[in-house]
Amino acid sequence: MNYTLHQLRIFLEVVERGSITAAAEALHLTQPAVSVQLKNLQQQFQLPLYEVVQRRIQITDFGKEIAALAREMLSMSEQIAQKQALYMGLIEGNLRLSAVHTGQYIVPFLIRGFNRCYPQVQIKLWIKDKEQVVKDLSQNCIDFALLTLPPSSMQLNSLPFMPNYLVPVIGQQSRWQKLRFEDIVPQAPALLREEGSGTRQMTDAYLKKKSIAIKHFTDFNSSDAIKQAIIADMGWAILPLVSLRNELLLGQIQLIETPDFPLRTEWQFVWHKEKRLLPVAQAFLRYVESIQNQFFDEHFAWMRPFLKG
Repeated sequence: MNYTLHQLRIFLEVVERGSITAAAEALHLTQPAVSVQLKNLQQQFQLPLYEVVQRRIQITDFGKEIAALAREMLSMSEQIAQKQALYMGLIEGNLRLSAVHTGQYIVPFLIRGFNRCYPQVQIKLWIKDKEQVVKDLSQNCIDFALLTLPPSSMQLNSLPFMPNYLVPVIGQQSRWQKLRFEDIVPQAPALLREEGSGTRQMTDAYLKKKSIAIKHFTDFNSSDAIKQAIIADMGWAILPLVSLRNELLLGQIQLIETPDFPLRTEWQFVWHKEKRLLPVAQAFLRYVESIQNQFFDEHFAWMRPFLKG
């Protein structure tokens, strides 16, 4: 067999992205170039790696097995490259991060700082819902995930990084704007994150603890969508404070004052306990540990006036 690492990398991208078009965009290649390399790789095997059904690519069971092995081979190739760089006194290679949607307000500050320290490192960041982030962890296709409530069913290491504050909010021009929290809840629809998200887990736990019955309106798969619904006066919500800076400063959204809030969880970087961390990943952990005490005050001090105590 004469397949190349480049072909395996393309095939793995197709498997993970679900289409040739998406893989081509991620790899900054043309779609025909990806198709040619995929065809050349297939010619090395007697069994089909994939099938095309109604113009959609479907990975066969055999193809999934090859993808798993390809992931290991590419990881070993990365280890070889990083080992050489380490002996040369350099830290270079790839760092793969996956974060839940609200993590988009945090990770860019980390990437900027880390990249200044290690300019040779190529960083790949995926913003996804929690279910997909957990899937990335289980498939070992990332180095670290950023989320607030790691699944207890997985064997994970974690590095708590900074606090996550959840607050109840309503539109600045809402018809319920002048009411107390306990009066708003039974009247105004609750705008909730999808089941399984960290924000939804904390919201459900709070409502259950307080035996609060809500007027449930609908579920949203992102905090950004909920913010727009709040501005449109569709109801109230409990959201991460870190995601509300612009709306609070512009006077579009306001906090509902109540002694039970803010609720607090912790932003954590997590990785599988069995994962072997390469030099780049080790350097990232050291960087996070070195800045975690001052990171909140440097980038999120604007939150303090909205926090009690």
